[in-house]
Amino acid sequence: MAKKGVFKITGNSSPKTGEKTLYKVTDWYPATPSSQRKESLVTWELFRKREDGKFTTTNIRKKGTGEFTFGKDAYKYIYQIEGYLHSPEGHEPMAMIVKPQKNEQQPAPKEKDILGVKLTYQDGSPVNKTLSYMDRLRATAKCQALEGEYITFSVWEDDEEKSGHHKNNQFILKSSPLQVDSKGYARWNFTLLNTYISLANKREDDKKHHEYYVTAEYNGKPETSGNVNVTNPEYKVPASTPKKPAAASVPEKTKPKPAKPKQQPKPDTPKGSTNSGSQNNQPDKKGIIKSIKLVDKNGKAFTKKPKFGEDIKLIIEAKDVVGKKYTLKLWEHDNTGDNDLVYNNTHTFKAERQEVVISLNPEMQKIGETGKDPKNPDSGEYWTGNWQEIFAEVIFLNISTKSSTIDVGIKEVPKKQDDGKSPAKKEKKDLKNDSVCLCKQYDLIWGAKVNCDFRKKVVEISKDLWGEANKIKMANYLMAIFKWESGGTFKPDVPNQANSGGTGLIQFLPSTAKILLGHEVTIELVKNYHGQKYNKKTKQKEDWYLKRVKEFANMTAIRQLDYVKEYLKDLKGKNLEFVDMYLRVLFPVSSGLPDHVVFANNLSKLDRPTETEKLKNKRVDAYNGNKGLDINGDGKIMKSEIKTKVQPYITEGLVNKENKFECGNKEESTKKTDLAGKCLEGNIVGGFIENKLVTKNKIDSCNKNSMPSEVKIIVLHRTAGGKAAGTLSHMKTEGYGAHFVVDYDGTVYQTIGLDKKGSHMGVRPYAATVEAGWGNKNSIGIETCGYSYDKDGNKRVGAKYDKIPHHHWETVTDAQSKSIACLLKFLLNHFSLDLDDVKVHEKLCQKEPNEGQDVYNAMLPYFNKKDE
Repeated sequence: MAKKGVFKITGNSSPKTGEKTLYKVTDWYPATPSSQRKESLVTWELFRKREDGKFTTTNIRKKGTGEFTFGKDAYKYIYQIEGYLHSPEGHEPMAMIVKPQKNEQQPAPKEKDILGVKLTYQDGSPVNKTLSYMDRLRATAKCQALEGEYITFSVWEDDEEKSGHHKNNQFILKSSPLQVDSKGYARWNFTLLNTYISLANKREDDKKHHEYYVTAEYNGKPETSGNVNVTNPEYKVPASTPKKPAAASVPEKTKPKPAKPKQQPKPDTPKGSTNSGSQNNQPDKKGIIKSIKLVDKNGKAFTKKPKFGEDIKLIIEAKDVVGKKYTLKLWEHDNTGDNDLVYNNTHTFKAERQEVVISLNPEMQKIGETGKDPKNPDSGEYWTGNWQEIFAEVIFLNISTKSSTIDVGIKEVPKKQDDGKSPAKKEKKDLKNDSVCLCKQYDLIWGAKVNCDFRKKVVEISKDLWGEANKIKMANYLMAIFKWESGGTFKPDVPNQANSGGTGLIQFLPSTAKILLGHEVTIELVKNYHGQKYNKKTKQKEDWYLKRVKEFANMTAIRQLDYVKEYLKDLKGKNLEFVDMYLRVLFPVSSGLPDHVVFANNLSKLDRPTETEKLKNKRVDAYNGNKGLDINGDGKIMKSEIKTKVQPYITEGLVNKENKFECGNKEESTKKTDLAGKCLEGNIVGGFIENKLVTKNKIDSCNKNSMPSEVKIIVLHRTAGGKAAGTLSHMKTEGYGAHFVVDYDGTVYQTIGLDKKGSHMGVRPYAATVEAGWGNKNSIGIETCGYSYDKDGNKRVGAKYDKIPHHHWETVTDAQSKSIACLLKFLLNHFSLDLDDVKVHEKLCQKEPNEGQDVYNAMLPYFNKKDE
């Protein structure tokens, strides 16, 4: 049986003592399943060389991280580090010899911090004028000691007169977590959208300009408590007996392990002492903490020394801290010896004046008398009966920094930014097309899900119904509704999953369709549109039939938009909130009403007594179908709950906008490649293609995860094996692979649904691949059967060939070339992609040369040939 697991690791073989060193997996045994090729599953173990020359374990093992810090005496020894999935092998290259070097001057670790946030245009040019809505900006955070960590950015509209971030300012938008690079920078691109105007106007009297700023925040991980067992730290803590510390590993008889350095207060953190004249009273250099005081339980300064068994109170006064976490540490200060940590816990600021009551219990006394290690007691002075000073240290876990404030003028024109292309080419293009980019006029949320013609039609409808000034805002509302109602598909034929018969973009019910069309409609059943349904009783997946209106299912999305406009025409000219727009689709009678119970699980919970019994019953009947909107589960769905539930469809849509536009006097082409012919024929049912070319061969173990993002690329692979049967069997056993497998005779097997995520892209992507955001999450994989050969023409199959270099690939057959060309036409048409979006595996990840390029070159002549 072929080996599986870690094949090779890398890292510094001569690390300095006291400095963190990271070791990583660089290669896996070829037989290792993709699902196991995760560093989070790797166990890292440290071995030490003994006097007999053998390496034995130090019993130091870490799961998921290969980060080690060698102690101050570690330079005296030789170590071996190994990463493995199952068990260590004890030799290179999955293990490596490490000889730590003595660090004569070990620098004190820098405190994690965000030093500043800078706002520029996305092309890097400075912001030196009043901005426009639709300007594209970049926030850059300079960080300290946060490399590899994740921070988040937030956009705020500045309403308060005070400088600095204020909780009363209007929150606008938040980024996803962004990783800090090796140089300490994190960057976020965003656009000032017209939809922000209504948010900014909520508390602003001056409508001419809005002021925005960006905050960057790092949410640190809470430190674990020490041996002091304290429950509920926000309130008075009763004295308690701590848990017994876990037993330490048995030290070696001959050479004991280096002692772990004792914790001590950080030099720059704010502190407050029971002794008002102590040097341990230290202000906050950042100015966030105004004061830290330790007082008696009544809030008064100490007039005599506190005793064990008494309570003390900590009072912290700060600004802009509500909701932020901090670590509170209490230290006993000895005049001789080290400070002793007697309390260590995580708290959250509930107000800008925080009070915490703590009981001085016997465990604290014990630690103060002897220190943390009874076998090596402190030289402190508790034994004399004298009370030593107690002081508090506050460490923020939420690090946040604010950018400068920028002005945005409602009528300002967006700045033209350098797109990185040749100035000569750019100038020529602008002259030819009169600097017009028509499709950018239709830049809407969720725009990446549809083409330019669809977006244009939505904007035109919004302009006709709500006017020029409101067209973008209302068009965005419509896009959010389409996202919700169509289940994110934006397709005109999608049936309602609750089997109401609703169909398409806003789930037109049969009764509504009859009114709009002016005649009786045809109800058809569609099989497994959303895939097979799991039956809890039989514990099997079964066929699933859903009703839909055939007339609407047969329409194009553009045509169906005309009926969306007709359905909404009675809202013409009305200035609506998004929730009212949505209710016009969901339950029209509630649109425009103040907060009330929209749906309830029984009549007694409704709050509009003057309504007819028929309407009340409708509200009750509709509850179960909309139960997911009941946020607090009290059996009634308020309009305000619906507003909360649907708002994310606005904010999430901002990161799903179109970012590729064709500029010019002609409209953006929805498909740059001219596709036509029989290759485009067929349907997609439950994610699988139904036509003459494709043979369905669904592998359940590979269809577990939904495709989380819109498909952006199609990737060409080789199987490095024989006929398709072997690859299909391997996929079934291992539970991973590509969406399609193309056999030598041209048979195309589809194994994974187009709506499911495959596992076909390598674990070692190039930087350009990562930067482009390409991966399994947004790609379709096509495997073409064919062997890899060595220079002597031998098939590279089996463990003995793992280390023999690849030389060339088996020739792609004509039958394979024709089938792949036809399959690509269907997929490009379905996903609205271009031939440029077809990628070869070896240019995305570290793979053998020409793996996908040979396939691409073989299919291209057939792709370019007109399909009759």
